[in-house]
Amino acid sequence: MSVKDEQLLAWISEEFYCKGISQVDLAKKLRTSKATVSRLIQKAVAEGIVRFEITVPRQNNVQLEKELEEVFGISRAVVINTNLLDEQDKMDHVGRIGAEFLPTFLNDGDIVGLSGGRSVNSLVKHLAQEDCTKQIEITQLSGVYSEQAPQNSSLYAAEHMARKFGSKWHPLLLPAVMGSVHSRDVLINDPAFKKSFGIFEKINVAVLGVGSLLGDIPDSDLYRTGYLEEDELQKLKKQGAVGVILSNFIDADGNPVPSSLKERIISMSLDQLKAVPFSIGVANGPGKVLPVRAALKGGYYKSIITDSETAASLLENK
Repeated sequence: MSVKDEQLLAWISEEFYCKGISQVDLAKKLRTSKATVSRLIQKAVAEGIVRFEITVPRQNNVQLEKELEEVFGISRAVVINTNLLDEQDKMDHVGRIGAEFLPTFLNDGDIVGLSGGRSVNSLVKHLAQEDCTKQIEITQLSGVYSEQAPQNSSLYAAEHMARKFGSKWHPLLLPAVMGSVHSRDVLINDPAFKKSFGIFEKINVAVLGVGSLLGDIPDSDLYRTGYLEEDELQKLKKQGAVGVILSNFIDADGNPVPSSLKERIISMSLDQLKAVPFSIGVANGPGKVLPVRAALKGGYYKSIITDSETAASLLENK
C-alpha cells in the first residue's frame, strides 16, 4: 500500500472516529459512495492504522488503596467500588469481589483463623472453588455465640472455607462467652481443650471483622445475642469504647477497654492477634468507619478489604 493510500485511510479514520463525521458526510466530501467510505474504514482497521483499546471498569479503587496503605502503614488494601449500591448490596458486593482477592493473600502452609460476622461470612460464601488451590489449615479465632445466626458464626465461616480449600480444619466447638469466670478457667485448663487453644499460637493469617458500639443499636453480634447488656454497653461507651474485636472492646485509638466480659470470653486475645504475622480486616459501611480506624490504629489489621465509601471516610480527618 502506498503512502498516499495510508494517508487517505488515516485521514478518513480520524474524521470518522475522532471528529464524529458520519459516513454519509464523508462520502459527500470525497465525492464517492457511503459503501466505499465504509470499505475504507474497515481497511484502516485491518491494516492496523486504527486500533481499538477496551478499558474494563475496575472493580477496585487503586488510588484509595494506595492512600490507605500509606496513611495507616498496612501492607495491602483492597478497596472495592460500591457507588450507588445500598448497604446490603454493598456487603454482598464486597464479599463477592473480596472473595476473588482473598486467595491471593494466602500461601501454602498457612494456618488461617477466621472470626464470625456477616462481612467475613459473605466473603467466604463467595469463594470460587477454582481459586481455592493453596494447601492451608483453617481454624476459628473465637467460640460461637449461642444465639447467633448460624450463617454468621466463626464455626460456619471456618467450616465453609475448609470445604472450599479441601483443608484440614481445627474446629473450636465452644461458646464465645462462658457463664462465669470459673467455668472458663476450668474449661481452658481442661486437657481435652488445651489443644484447641494451642492452635491460636500457630495461626499466621487472621481474617476478621469488627463490631461497632456506635448508635442506638450497636452493630455487634455480642450485643445482638444478648451477651452485652445495656448497662455494660453504656459503661463501655463512657470509657470510650467504639468497637469490638473477638469479643474484646477497643477505643478510638485501638487501645483495649476493660469489661466484665473479658475473663469469660473464649477467643484469641488482642495481644495474640497483634502478634499474628498477617491479619486481614473485612468490614464496610458508615457505622464501621470509627471501629475500623481503631482496628487499624491499634495494629489489629495489617491489611484490609473494604468498600470505596468506607475507605474515603477512613481517610477523612485522619
